[in-house]
Amino acid sequence: MINKGMSNGPVGTSIQSGESMNDLRKMVVALSLLVLLSPVALVKAQQTEEDPSISYRRNVMKSIAANMGGIGDILKNRLPLNAHLADHAKNVERNAAMIAKAFEKKVNDDKAGGAKDDIWKDMAKFKEKADTLTKEAGALATVMGGGDGAAIMGQLQKVGKACKSCHEDYRKPKN
Repeated sequence: MINKGMSNGPVGTSIQSGESMNDLRKMVVALSLLVLLSPVALVKAQQTEEDPSISYRRNVMKSIAANMGGIGDILKNRLPLNAHLADHAKNVERNAAMIAKAFEKKVNDDKAGGAKDDIWKDMAKFKEKADTLTKEAGALATVMGGGDGAAIMGQLQKVGKACKSCHEDYRKPKN
């Protein structure tokens, strides 16, 4: 037992009672556990941390989906935003042109809807499909400017077919 007022620590500190000693022991135990468990927490965080390439690819794809959704909203609901149609189509074209480069780094996840390894087994075929989408989206932007409803619907079907073709071959099923 430490005597009241006896200095046992750095200059200016002293342990005043048994209660303080218990607090000190608790603090030492807590700090020891923190030091011992920190590497475990770090490894766990590294295991669950997503590669930034995956996040980027998802965002490119979400942008394509959002712009296609904007086109669909305008056409289905007859919104007075026809001036936006060509811009949405151009955005799809721009993002489609980013797909092949976004997938060059072979990194994958196990999430539903994620990329299949087949992308990297035949990158040339994957790039060809991405190029087809880019071309069809560019044609969509062109027909959007003309205002011909039949031409727009026909080109929308071609863009949808290009998306579907790639998803069937290279995207894991969504649950």
